[in-house]
Amino acid sequence: MEKGKKPKSNKCSSIQIRLKPFNKAVVKKKAELAGLSFSEYVRRRILNKQIMVKKQTSMVEVEMILIELKAHLSKFEQLTNLSDDELLALDNVKLINKIEKQLKQQS
Repeated sequence: MEKGKKPKSNKCSSIQIRLKPFNKAVVKKKAELAGLSFSEYVRRRILNKQIMVKKQTSMVEVEMILIELKAHLSKFEQLTNLSDDELLALDNVKLINKIEKQLKQQS
């Protein structure tokens, strides 16, 4: 190597993305089902590479997700009841009703 020159780096570049917590959880679950790391799953999706599902979601896992969602829904209802903003509360009630309807269809 010539004096004063830096060696070429083999390091990869990195990028950052912003995801809402729910979307991040979905990507993490899909990566887990494919047997891939979060980063590898995202790389393959971005580059349109094949992703094979290695693990099927069991009914127990689905039930656990539904139980967790119901717990969050309960907290959301409590926050809605504390709201002084009537329009926000009304919108939240409509959203709660939609979620509950979907949960009943899944159960």
